[in-house]
Amino acid sequence: MTRHKRNVPRPKPGQPQVDEETGTTDNPPSFYVGFVVYLSFCGFAFNNIHIAQPEPYLDEVFHVPQAQKFCNGTFNQWDPKITTLPGTYLISAATVKLVAMFGFGGSDEDDGGCPTFFLRLFNFMIGFQNFQLIRGILEFYMKGENEWKIILAAVNVSMFPVLFFFNFLFYTDVTSTFWLLLMHLLFIRKSFWSSAICGALSILTRQTNVVWVAFHCMLMVFGKVEQLMKNESVPPTEVTDKNKKSRQRKSSHNLAGHSQEQRGSATKKSTWEILMDLADLGNMGGYIITILGFIIFVIWNGGIVVGDKEAHSVTLNFPQIGYFTIVFGLFAAPYIVSRITNTVSIVMNNIPWIFLGTMVALVVVHFNTVAHPYLLSDNRHYPFYFWKNIIQTLPWGRYSLAPNYVLIWTFIFSNSPGDKFPHYSVALFISAVVQLVPQLLLEFRYFIPVYLMARLAIPKASWLELIIEFFIAFGINLATLHLFVTRPFYWRDHPDELQRFMW
Repeated sequence: MTRHKRNVPRPKPGQPQVDEETGTTDNPPSFYVGFVVYLSFCGFAFNNIHIAQPEPYLDEVFHVPQAQKFCNGTFNQWDPKITTLPGTYLISAATVKLVAMFGFGGSDEDDGGCPTFFLRLFNFMIGFQNFQLIRGILEFYMKGENEWKIILAAVNVSMFPVLFFFNFLFYTDVTSTFWLLLMHLLFIRKSFWSSAICGALSILTRQTNVVWVAFHCMLMVFGKVEQLMKNESVPPTEVTDKNKKSRQRKSSHNLAGHSQEQRGSATKKSTWEILMDLADLGNMGGYIITILGFIIFVIWNGGIVVGDKEAHSVTLNFPQIGYFTIVFGLFAAPYIVSRITNTVSIVMNNIPWIFLGTMVALVVVHFNTVAHPYLLSDNRHYPFYFWKNIIQTLPWGRYSLAPNYVLIWTFIFSNSPGDKFPHYSVALFISAVVQLVPQLLLEFRYFIPVYLMARLAIPKASWLELIIEFFIAFGINLATLHLFVTRPFYWRDHPDELQRFMW
């Protein structure tokens, strides 16, 4: 018996070959070129950072010892200054110990066989996994684009400076981002339950990731609502030709009656049936279970964070939504500038709403500009200088940024993948509000998930936009690396302790 092969259309030149069964793509030459470029820069950065600062630095003084305790099999000791769940420490400890079984790794009992170098190396390797995940997501949003464009975009997003820097230190952000990216990739490939499991694992690395589990729920609900609205907008079939033959009249009459009966039964749907249609438990159940489980945890724990609750209490800090646009506007500048005509056109066509948004932003800035004590006392972080030189020093500084907040959010709304996910930008904005507003501390790392979900979803990109984006990311990463490695300083009250600039 002869088996016939299906005629699978060949991809256009420059486009990746997609496996229809798995949804994966073969690695084209462009992937290896991009990977080598990214690997080279990462290797250079990792080597220089570790040589300059071989000992744990800043938050690593909490993260590294905790992971080493887990490496040593001590699971009943917890540093009360750590606010996140132990997911990162468990995964890193297990990975380093597994590698040590093959003769690689430390053997010092003091560090449990997990020295700082290997814990940082764990993050370094997760960074490469993130590159691959970003590439897979971009193949979905940039479908039809040249494969070289997709790879360059993947390199650019992977080099997002706020995230890139922490590939080389042992912080929780890199592992947290890995689970978020994997959750989103599985979601767009319609592996919803696997995606939900990754969402649960992401919460084990950072509790606020529950917001992005809910984000995917919103995308599904908005899609269902859009589908229901389209179904209701179909006009009824009208039969008006009185000169048709009796058989045709009878057939048309029966068809019209059947349509009316269908419409009648549709209108008889109970509220419960409509809600069940929207819930789509078959696909959304995993996300809902994850969210409910997190709510139970918060009630049991008495809050979101697991340690240092006094310094991380929930507050209302609405300007955080605006501060995010400063970061997005800097690193996505090529897209914002090249598409400014379209953004301005949207502004001109929606002047009442833009005016209202600007007024709300000004009121929020005036009444709700607050600062965490950590922000004002720690000059090692870049947010300190943003606050000191603009928000705090210039009397008009905070107000002058309000129109920028509205303009950049307008850009994000107008460049979202509405053709793939209806109201994507609405879900993104809601998620940004829920994640950022309760945070009193201005910390650029908190913007990583929002930035990635906004940047990854930009559907098209020109070569000029991608090339300029690359040089912005590369230049800022190089400058950050230079400051960290070659510009250490000392505090007067800690003359023996070296300090370094970082995000």
